Amino acid sequence: MNSAKIIIIGAGIVGRIAKLKFNDALIFEKSDGSITTMDSTIQILQIPIPNIAYKKIRYQIFIDNEYPTVEKINQWKIKMGRYKDINEVTFGDLIQFNPNGYAYYYTSPNIANYSGVYFSTRVTKILLFDKKIETTIGEFSYDFLINTIPLPNFLNMIDGFDFSKLKFVNKVLFVKRECIKSIEKDVLKNYYFTSLDNPINRILELNDLRVIESFSRLENSIELYPGKVFPNKNTEDILDWLKVYDIYCIGRYAEWNPKIQVHDSYLYLNNLDLSLKNRNFIL
Repeated sequence: MNSAKIIIIGAGIVGRIAKLKFNDALIFEKSDGSITTMDSTIQILQIPIPNIAYKKIRYQIFIDNEYPTVEKINQWKIKMGRYKDINEVTFGDLIQFNPNGYAYYYTSPNIANYSGVYFSTRVTKILLFDKKIETTIGEFSYDFLINTIPLPNFLNMIDGFDFSKLKFVNKVLFVKRECIKSIEKDVLKNYYFTSLDNPINRILELNDLRVIESFSRLENSIELYPGKVFPNKNTEDILDWLKVYDIYCIGRYAEWNPKIQVHDSYLYLNNLDLSLKNRNFIL
Protein backbone atom coordinates (compact mmCIF):
# COMPACT_ATOMS: atom_id res chain seq x y z
CA MET A 1 0.00 0.00 0.00
CA ASN A 2 1.28 3.45 -0.87
CA SER A 3 1.83 5.39 2.37
CA ALA A 4 2.62 8.65 0.64
CA LYS A 5 0.29 11.54 1.48
CA ILE A 6 -1.26 12.81 -1.75
CA ILE A 7 -3.40 15.91 -2.16
CA ILE A 8 -5.43 16.74 -5.28
CA ILE A 9 -6.60 20.29 -5.98
CA GLY A 10 -9.71 20.51 -8.15
CA ALA A 11 -12.50 17.95 -8.61
CA GLY A 12 -13.16 18.45 -12.30
CA ILE A 13 -12.86 15.46 -14.60
CA VAL A 14 -9.06 15.16 -14.27
CA GLY A 15 -9.24 15.58 -10.50
CA ARG A 16 -11.85 12.84 -10.33
CA ILE A 17 -9.74 10.52 -12.47
CA ALA A 18 -6.81 11.21 -10.13
CA LYS A 19 -8.99 10.38 -7.10
CA LEU A 20 -10.03 7.08 -8.70
CA LYS A 21 -6.34 6.27 -9.27
CA PHE A 22 -5.16 7.36 -5.81
CA ASN A 23 -8.00 6.29 -3.53
CA ASP A 24 -6.31 7.45 -0.33
CA ALA A 25 -5.62 10.96 -1.64
CA LEU A 26 -7.37 14.01 -0.23
CA ILE A 27 -9.18 16.10 -2.84
CA PHE A 28 -10.24 19.73 -2.41
CA GLU A 29 -12.82 21.49 -4.57
CA LYS A 30 -14.13 25.04 -4.06
CA SER A 31 -17.57 24.26 -5.57
CA ASP A 32 -20.20 21.94 -4.11
CA GLY A 33 -19.16 19.26 -6.61
CA SER A 34 -22.59 18.97 -8.23
CA ILE A 35 -21.29 19.73 -11.74
CA THR A 36 -17.89 19.72 -13.42
CA THR A 37 -16.79 21.88 -16.33
CA MET A 38 -17.26 18.99 -18.73
CA ASP A 39 -20.75 18.23 -17.40
CA SER A 40 -21.96 21.53 -18.84
CA THR A 41 -21.11 20.48 -22.38
CA ILE A 42 -20.91 17.23 -24.39
CA GLN A 43 -17.58 15.46 -24.48
CA ILE A 44 -16.25 12.35 -26.18
CA LEU A 45 -12.94 10.64 -25.50
CA GLN A 46 -10.73 8.77 -27.94
CA ILE A 47 -10.16 5.78 -25.66
CA PRO A 48 -12.46 3.99 -23.20
CA ILE A 49 -11.88 4.81 -19.52
CA PRO A 50 -13.49 2.60 -16.85
CA ASN A 51 -16.34 4.35 -14.98
CA ILE A 52 -15.85 7.51 -17.07
CA ALA A 53 -16.07 6.85 -20.82
CA TYR A 54 -17.39 3.45 -21.77
CA LYS A 55 -20.38 4.01 -24.09
CA LYS A 56 -19.29 3.90 -27.73
CA ILE A 57 -21.05 6.36 -30.02
CA ARG A 58 -20.69 7.62 -33.58
CA TYR A 59 -19.83 11.23 -34.34
CA GLN A 60 -19.88 13.57 -37.33
CA ILE A 61 -17.96 16.84 -37.68
CA PHE A 62 -18.82 19.79 -39.91
CA ILE A 63 -17.23 23.20 -40.48
CA ASP A 64 -19.75 25.78 -41.72
CA ASN A 65 -22.13 22.88 -42.40
CA GLU A 66 -19.60 21.16 -44.69
CA TYR A 67 -17.26 18.26 -44.17
CA PRO A 68 -13.85 19.64 -43.08
CA THR A 69 -11.41 20.69 -45.79
CA VAL A 70 -7.92 22.14 -45.41
CA GLU A 71 -9.29 25.56 -46.32
CA LYS A 72 -12.05 25.35 -43.70
CA ILE A 73 -9.66 24.06 -41.04
CA ASN A 74 -7.35 27.02 -41.74
CA GLN A 75 -10.26 29.46 -41.45
CA TRP A 76 -11.18 27.96 -38.09
CA LYS A 77 -7.54 28.25 -36.93
CA ILE A 78 -7.57 31.94 -37.82
CA LYS A 79 -10.68 32.40 -35.71
CA MET A 80 -8.90 30.65 -32.82
CA GLY A 81 -5.80 32.85 -33.24
CA ARG A 82 -3.61 29.92 -34.34
CA TYR A 83 -1.88 31.74 -37.20
CA LYS A 84 1.33 29.72 -36.92
CA ASP A 85 -0.52 26.55 -37.91
CA ILE A 86 -1.96 27.96 -41.15
CA ASN A 87 -1.41 25.79 -44.25
CA GLU A 88 -0.03 22.94 -42.17
CA VAL A 89 -2.34 20.01 -41.48
CA THR A 90 -1.15 18.53 -38.20
CA PHE A 91 -1.82 15.15 -36.64
CA GLY A 92 -4.02 16.95 -34.12
CA ASP A 93 -6.08 18.43 -36.97
CA LEU A 94 -6.67 14.98 -38.45
CA ILE A 95 -7.90 13.68 -35.10
CA GLN A 96 -10.02 16.72 -34.24
CA PHE A 97 -11.64 17.11 -37.65
CA ASN A 98 -12.05 13.50 -38.68
CA PRO A 99 -15.51 13.89 -40.32
CA ASN A 100 -16.87 10.49 -39.25
CA GLY A 101 -15.76 8.20 -36.49
CA TYR A 102 -16.41 6.51 -33.19
CA ALA A 103 -15.53 7.61 -29.70
CA TYR A 104 -16.59 7.12 -26.10
CA TYR A 105 -19.19 9.29 -24.41
CA TYR A 106 -17.98 10.86 -21.17
CA THR A 107 -19.93 10.44 -17.93
CA SER A 108 -18.72 12.23 -14.80
CA PRO A 109 -17.80 9.79 -12.01
CA ASN A 110 -19.47 10.44 -8.66
CA ILE A 111 -16.86 10.68 -5.90
CA ALA A 112 -19.09 12.27 -3.24
CA ASN A 113 -19.15 9.08 -1.14
CA TYR A 114 -15.38 8.54 -1.28
CA SER A 115 -13.35 9.27 1.84
CA GLY A 116 -11.10 12.32 1.79
CA VAL A 117 -13.35 14.39 -0.50
CA TYR A 118 -13.74 18.03 0.53
CA PHE A 119 -16.29 19.93 -1.54
CA SER A 120 -17.03 23.62 -0.89
CA THR A 121 -13.47 23.94 0.40
CA ARG A 122 -11.12 26.50 -1.09
CA VAL A 123 -7.34 26.12 -1.13
CA THR A 124 -5.96 29.53 -0.20
CA LYS A 125 -2.20 29.04 -0.06
CA ILE A 126 0.55 26.62 -1.14
CA LEU A 127 3.49 26.47 1.28
CA LEU A 128 6.04 25.16 -1.20
CA PHE A 129 8.99 24.57 1.12
CA ASP A 130 6.87 23.14 3.95
CA LYS A 131 4.88 20.87 1.59
CA LYS A 132 1.58 22.07 3.04
CA ILE A 133 -1.60 23.70 1.83
CA GLU A 134 -3.83 26.12 3.66
CA THR A 135 -7.57 25.80 3.11
CA THR A 136 -10.77 27.31 4.43
CA ILE A 137 -11.01 24.37 6.88
CA GLY A 138 -7.39 24.16 7.98
CA GLU A 139 -3.86 23.15 7.03
CA PHE A 140 -2.86 19.85 5.38
CA SER A 141 0.58 18.38 4.61
CA TYR A 142 1.51 16.26 1.62
CA ASP A 143 4.30 14.25 0.01
CA PHE A 144 2.89 14.79 -3.48
CA LEU A 145 0.51 17.44 -4.77
CA ILE A 146 -1.58 17.01 -7.93
CA ASN A 147 -2.94 20.24 -9.38
CA THR A 148 -5.81 20.16 -11.87
CA ILE A 149 -7.02 23.79 -11.70
CA PRO A 150 -5.87 26.47 -14.19
CA LEU A 151 -2.13 27.03 -13.93
CA PRO A 152 -2.21 30.82 -13.33
CA ASN A 153 -4.72 30.37 -10.49
CA PHE A 154 -2.49 27.74 -8.92
CA LEU A 155 0.67 29.85 -9.24
CA ASN A 156 -1.06 32.76 -7.52
CA MET A 157 -1.54 30.57 -4.44
CA ILE A 158 2.16 29.75 -4.00
CA ASP A 159 3.40 31.65 -0.97
CA GLY A 160 6.51 33.80 -1.34
CA PHE A 161 6.49 34.11 -5.14
CA ASP A 162 5.05 36.70 -7.50
CA PHE A 163 4.06 35.33 -10.89
CA SER A 164 1.84 38.26 -11.84
CA LYS A 165 4.19 39.35 -14.65
CA LEU A 166 3.63 36.08 -16.53
CA LYS A 167 0.97 36.48 -19.21
CA PHE A 168 -1.49 33.64 -19.71
CA VAL A 169 -3.88 34.14 -22.64
CA ASN A 170 -7.34 32.61 -22.81
CA LYS A 171 -10.80 33.21 -24.29
CA VAL A 172 -13.70 32.56 -21.93
CA LEU A 173 -16.50 30.42 -23.36
CA PHE A 174 -20.19 30.64 -22.57
CA VAL A 175 -22.22 27.44 -22.79
CA LYS A 176 -25.97 27.17 -23.32
CA ARG A 177 -27.95 23.91 -23.18
CA GLU A 178 -31.19 23.36 -25.10
CA CYS A 179 -33.61 20.45 -25.49
CA ILE A 180 -34.15 19.20 -29.04
CA LYS A 181 -35.75 16.28 -30.85
CA SER A 182 -33.16 14.21 -32.70
CA ILE A 183 -33.94 11.69 -35.42
CA GLU A 184 -30.62 9.83 -35.10
CA LYS A 185 -29.87 8.29 -31.72
CA ASP A 186 -26.41 8.14 -30.19
CA VAL A 187 -24.85 10.15 -33.02
CA LEU A 188 -22.96 13.26 -31.92
CA LYS A 189 -23.11 16.05 -34.48
CA ASN A 190 -20.37 18.64 -34.02
CA TYR A 191 -20.69 21.93 -35.96
CA TYR A 192 -17.79 24.43 -36.04
CA PHE A 193 -18.09 27.99 -37.39
CA THR A 194 -15.30 30.06 -38.96
CA SER A 195 -16.82 33.53 -39.40
CA LEU A 196 -15.01 36.13 -37.31
CA ASP A 197 -18.33 37.96 -36.95
CA ASN A 198 -20.01 34.90 -35.45
CA PRO A 199 -19.18 34.55 -31.72
CA ILE A 200 -20.32 30.91 -31.72
CA ASN A 201 -17.39 28.49 -31.67
CA ARG A 202 -19.38 25.30 -32.14
CA ILE A 203 -22.73 23.59 -31.64
CA LEU A 204 -22.99 20.03 -30.35
CA GLU A 205 -26.08 17.85 -30.73
CA LEU A 206 -26.62 14.45 -29.18
CA ASN A 207 -30.03 12.78 -28.80
CA ASP A 208 -32.26 15.31 -27.02
CA LEU A 209 -29.54 17.81 -26.12
CA ARG A 210 -28.01 20.76 -27.99
CA VAL A 211 -25.02 22.62 -26.52
CA ILE A 212 -23.98 26.01 -27.91
CA GLU A 213 -20.46 27.24 -27.14
CA SER A 214 -19.96 30.97 -27.69
CA PHE A 215 -17.28 33.57 -27.02
CA SER A 216 -20.04 36.04 -26.15
CA ARG A 217 -22.49 35.66 -23.29
CA LEU A 218 -25.77 34.03 -24.29
CA GLU A 219 -29.07 34.18 -22.47
CA ASN A 220 -29.20 31.50 -19.74
CA SER A 221 -25.61 30.47 -20.48
CA ILE A 222 -22.93 29.19 -18.10
CA GLU A 223 -19.47 30.77 -18.08
CA LEU A 224 -16.73 28.27 -18.85
CA TYR A 225 -13.41 29.53 -17.45
CA PRO A 226 -10.74 29.58 -18.74
CA GLY A 227 -12.41 28.32 -21.92
CA LYS A 228 -9.90 28.28 -24.78
CA VAL A 229 -6.28 28.52 -23.63
CA PHE A 230 -3.26 29.56 -25.70
CA PRO A 231 0.31 28.30 -25.23
CA ASN A 232 2.68 30.20 -22.95
CA LYS A 233 6.44 30.04 -23.63
CA ASN A 234 7.19 29.64 -19.91
CA THR A 235 4.85 26.72 -19.25
CA GLU A 236 7.33 23.86 -19.67
CA ASP A 237 9.85 25.54 -17.37
CA ILE A 238 7.15 26.17 -14.77
CA LEU A 239 5.92 22.57 -14.83
CA ASP A 240 9.47 21.21 -14.54
CA TRP A 241 10.18 23.59 -11.62
CA LEU A 242 7.05 22.44 -9.80
CA LYS A 243 8.00 18.77 -10.23
CA VAL A 244 11.19 19.45 -8.28
CA TYR A 245 8.87 20.12 -5.33
CA ASP A 246 6.75 17.01 -6.05
CA ILE A 247 3.91 19.00 -7.60
CA TYR A 248 2.33 17.59 -10.76
CA CYS A 249 0.05 19.74 -12.91
CA ILE A 250 -2.21 17.52 -14.98
CA GLY A 251 -4.88 18.44 -17.51
CA ARG A 252 -5.34 21.00 -20.29
CA TYR A 253 -5.88 23.92 -17.93
CA ALA A 254 -3.35 22.87 -15.30
CA GLU A 255 -0.67 22.39 -17.98
CA TRP A 256 -2.01 25.39 -19.94
CA ASN A 257 -1.76 23.38 -23.14
CA PRO A 258 -4.71 23.38 -25.60
CA LYS A 259 -3.53 20.11 -27.15
CA ILE A 260 -4.01 18.10 -23.95
CA GLN A 261 -7.07 15.83 -24.10
CA VAL A 262 -8.71 13.96 -21.21
CA HIS A 263 -7.32 10.64 -22.41
CA ASP A 264 -3.80 12.17 -22.31
CA SER A 265 -4.34 13.06 -18.64
CA TYR A 266 -5.72 9.59 -17.95
CA LEU A 267 -2.63 7.91 -19.45
CA TYR A 268 -0.36 10.34 -17.56
CA LEU A 269 -2.04 9.47 -14.25
CA ASN A 270 -2.10 5.77 -15.08
CA ASN A 271 1.69 5.77 -15.41
CA LEU A 272 2.39 8.09 -12.47
CA ASP A 273 4.14 6.39 -9.57
CA LEU A 274 3.72 8.50 -6.44
CA SER A 275 5.46 6.23 -3.96
CA LEU A 276 7.71 7.66 -1.25
CA LYS A 277 10.86 6.46 -3.00
CA ASN A 278 10.09 8.82 -5.88
CA ARG A 279 9.95 12.03 -3.85
CA ASN A 280 12.30 14.76 -5.05
CA PHE A 281 11.92 17.27 -2.23
CA ILE A 282 12.17 15.64 1.21
CA LEU A 283 11.85 17.69 4.39
